[in-house]
Amino acid sequence: MAVGAKPKKLSPHNLEVERAALGAMITSERARAEIISMLEPEDFYSEAHQITFLVISAMHITGEPIDGVTLADSLKGDDKIPGDKKGLYVHTLISSCPAAAQGPHYGKLVKKLSQLRAIKRAAYDIFVRIEEERREDMEKLRAWVRGRIEKAIATCGDKRIVKLSDYTEDFNRDLQRRGNSDGGVVGMATGFEKLDRCLSGLQKGKLYVIAARTSVGKSSFALNILSHAAGDGFSCLLFSLEEDWFEIYKKITSISCEVDGRDLESGKVDIHREKIKKAQDMIGKSSIYYYRSMTASIEDIKARVREESYKHDLDLVVVDYMQLVASADGDNREQRVASVARGLKQAAAESNVAVVALSQFNRNVGESRKPTLSDLRESGAIEQDADVVVALSRRGDYDYIRHQCQIEAAILKNRSGPLGRFLLDFKARYTRFYNVAESPAKPEAAGRTERKTEPEQQYFKTG
Repeated sequence: MAVGAKPKKLSPHNLEVERAALGAMITSERARAEIISMLEPEDFYSEAHQITFLVISAMHITGEPIDGVTLADSLKGDDKIPGDKKGLYVHTLISSCPAAAQGPHYGKLVKKLSQLRAIKRAAYDIFVRIEEERREDMEKLRAWVRGRIEKAIATCGDKRIVKLSDYTEDFNRDLQRRGNSDGGVVGMATGFEKLDRCLSGLQKGKLYVIAARTSVGKSSFALNILSHAAGDGFSCLLFSLEEDWFEIYKKITSISCEVDGRDLESGKVDIHREKIKKAQDMIGKSSIYYYRSMTASIEDIKARVREESYKHDLDLVVVDYMQLVASADGDNREQRVASVARGLKQAAAESNVAVVALSQFNRNVGESRKPTLSDLRESGAIEQDADVVVALSRRGDYDYIRHQCQIEAAILKNRSGPLGRFLLDFKARYTRFYNVAESPAKPEAAGRTERKTEPEQQYFKTG
C-alpha cells in the first residue's frame, strides 16, 4: 500500500455523536457558537456532516435564522444528501440531540475522535514507510517521522490562527460598553473603590495575583472580592486548598452580615439569627460554586473551569493558593509553580473568566519594609504571567499606617493601567475589609496609640 493511502477502516469515529453535535447547533444558538469555535469541517468523519457544519456556520455568521426548515432549504442543491430527503435528514439531526445544553460536550467528543484519527493516520504512514524504505538514511527517516508527528499534533490543536479583522465587531462592541461605563468600572467591581479605580474592575481573560505573608488576610481579601461579585450577580467558582467548606461558609456569612466569626465558631448565634438568615438568603440567590476537595492539580483546575464555564457561564475563579496546586511539570518547585501560573493564565484566557489566585511571599520578607515583586515565592513565573499583582501588608514601619487593623494594598504590577497603593481597614472578627472612609473610626487593636499622620488620601499614588 502506498504511503498516505487511506486504511480500509479509519476509525475511531461515531456518527451518532456527530449527529448530536449538529442537532445541538440547529436548536441552540449558544451551543452553535461554542461548537463553531472548537471544530473545523474536517473534524467530522461523514462528508454529509462536514457539508452541514459548513452551511450552519455560514448561516450563523450572516445572522440568518436557523431551524429545521431554513437549514433544509439551504442544503438544497448538494448532491451528498438526496434532494427529496433533506427535510428528513435535518429532522434526524435534531432528534439525535437529547439535550441541546450538552452540545459542547458532543463537540468535544467529535474533536477528540478527529484528533485520534489524525494520530492514527500519522502512525499508519510511519509504519508503511518503514516497511517500504528499509534502506533509507536514518537521518532523513527521523526528520520525516518528526515532521509527520508534528503535523498530526498541529492538526489536533484548536483554532489558533485567525484574521485580526475578524475581531472588529467585538472590538467596537467592547468600546461601546466601556463608553457606557463613563470611565467607571468596566468589569466586576471588587468593592474597593481605589482598587477598582486602577483596574476598572476585574476583567475576564486576566490573571490577578493577591500576594501576602502568612496570616495577613489574603484569603479573607479574596473572599471579600468573591462575595461582592456574587452579590452583583456574577457567577463565581472557588478552589480553596487550605480551608474546608465550613470555614468558607462561615467566612462568607460573616462578611455578608457582620456577625463575629467567633460566635459562629462557638454556635452562640441566637442574637444573630436574623442576620444569619439574611446572609443565607444572599448565598442561596447567588451563584457561588465550591470545589469540594482540598487537593487539586493545575490540570484539574483547568478542566473544572472549562466544564463549569459551559454549565454556569462563569465570570470569576478564585484559587487559594498557588503554591498548593499540584503540577507534574518541572524538576523542581520553581518550575512546578511556573507551570501552575501558566496554567491559570491559560484558564483565564481559554474560558474567558477573571482568575484571582493567591500567592505567598518568601519567608524572608519582614514587616519593616514594603514588599516588591521579587518577594513573591517562586517569583519569576508568577511575575511574568500575572496581569495584575496586588500585595497586602499589615503593620510594619509605615508612617501612614495608623493602627494595627489597617492593611496596605499595593498594586505592584498592572499591564493595563496605573500602579497605586492605598489603605484598607480589616476587621478580623467579621473577616471583612472596608474602604477607609467607610470604616468605624475606632481602632480594633485596644491600647495601640494612633500615629499622627496626614490624611490617608495623599498616600494613594499612581505610577
